[in-house]
Amino acid sequence: MNRRLLLGNNEEYVGFFFEGIEEWSQFFTPCNWRDFHPVHLYVEDDRIMGGVEATLIVLGVGFRVRWNYARTEQVEEIKARMDEVMNDLKLSDD
Repeated sequence: MNRRLLLGNNEEYVGFFFEGIEEWSQFFTPCNWRDFHPVHLYVEDDRIMGGVEATLIVLGVGFRVRWNYARTEQVEEIKARMDEVMNDLKLSDD
């Protein structure tokens, strides 16, 4: 289990997002699943979702940076579906 802190504007899609990662606390709490990265480097070009992402973890501490450069057609479809689900949930609560 990784503990993560997400910094960025969750309302807007386009922009930079930073996520801090620390994996040490999982060893001090009861967890069903544990994973640890001595060294982890990952780079992704997500053209369908309009973003570029990089992750670096060294000895269980690291970060992920993502730059969403465009709102693609797929992003708009997913956002529309999520809005429908959220509206359905709000109606079911009433």
